[in-house]
Amino acid sequence: MRKLFFIIGLILIITSCKPIIYKDVYTGVFYGGNEIVIQDRNIGARSKKKKGNYFAYNKAQKKCPQGYHIMTYSEGRSLLSDPRYNTVDKIINDTSNIHLPITGFIPYKKYGCRLVAKRKAAYYHLADSIAPNENMYLYFSQDSTIVFAINYKRKYKDRMNVRCVKNKPRLPMR
Repeated sequence: MRKLFFIIGLILIITSCKPIIYKDVYTGVFYGGNEIVIQDRNIGARSKKKKGNYFAYNKAQKKCPQGYHIMTYSEGRSLLSDPRYNTVDKIINDTSNIHLPITGFIPYKKYGCRLVAKRKAAYYHLADSIAPNENMYLYFSQDSTIVFAINYKRKYKDRMNVRCVKNKPRLPMR
């Protein structure tokens, strides 16, 4: 019986170690002369519908793979002002090619490690930092408009989701 449990456990470990394959989504929205290309899922999510991993702001800055970065305020504003993505309904809908799921967040210390607002709202770190210990994030709920907000003081340690954007192509040197 122990061998059976060991084998089942080993199978579960092996299957859960499969690498996550992220795909690029070409949005058709341009910022700074380049199209915004966003990954199809949050960092750590095994599918588009999953929430993925949660990171504090400083750790989130290092989670995108090489050639990608966390979405900036300007990129987010350009993307979410486009008529294809300018309502909450459009960006959480599974038919949307960017599909930003409702995620909730994990507040720093106040509630321990408990996920808050997990079925009500979404919180995504943005790359922008206003001042030391202050950063920006994207917030929306199913019954609200899209909001770009600022995390003040202790809240920069709140853990939120991350969506990566492809870096702009570099021009060849002359």
